Amino acid sequence: MSDQTLPREALSWQKCPDPERMLSLLRDQAGSRKLRLFAVACCRAVEKLIHDPRAFRALTVAERFAEGQVSEVELFEACDAAFGLVRRQGARLAEVAAWRTAYSPRWERVQRVRAGVHLQDAGDPIWDAARDVAYQTALAAAWEVSPAQDWNSQHQSAHEARRACQADLIRDLFGNPFLPVKIDPAWLAWEDGMVVRLASLFG
Repeated sequence: MSDQTLPREALSWQKCPDPERMLSLLRDQAGSRKLRLFAVACCRAVEKLIHDPRAFRALTVAERFAEGQVSEVELFEACDAAFGLVRRQGARLAEVAAWRTAYSPRWERVQRVRAGVHLQDAGDPIWDAARDVAYQTALAAAWEVSPAQDWNSQHQSAHEARRACQADLIRDLFGNPFLPVKIDPAWLAWEDGMVVRLASLFG
């Protein structure tokens, strides 16, 4: 389908350079696995700025958790171990973002208990984490290009370029929500639901 024949919303999505806006449109549709992988990919793009081993471990464990290779307990431990980065004065944006990739409902609940705050259901914070990581890593990439203390055109160009890459990544991961795929029922019935079972592995 050419750009000329796309619905207006679908065309806007294809051209959108704003990852935060795109994520907001996906809030009720995106699965936690893909959101976490998006956050991980944002951090991998600025991986050279991650120096603290706790942050790097949080990022690695988050990626492995999304792939079903580690337990939620390990995710919690990596998140908790890296939490000191957030409270440290002068924390590096890329390292805070790496910590955010390992954010989990269990960690949120434990923090609430530690703080004496009642919470019935912490929910799944991964959407907020994905949005925050996109924002933090784009800024980290921008500040890396120039040592100048004041925001300038170099910072702005790097920031826009990183955000454009993030927008492309969202399109690659989630497709176009305004162009739903039409599925032949025969595909779903093939081999006693093989397609559905395979799809559930990549939610």
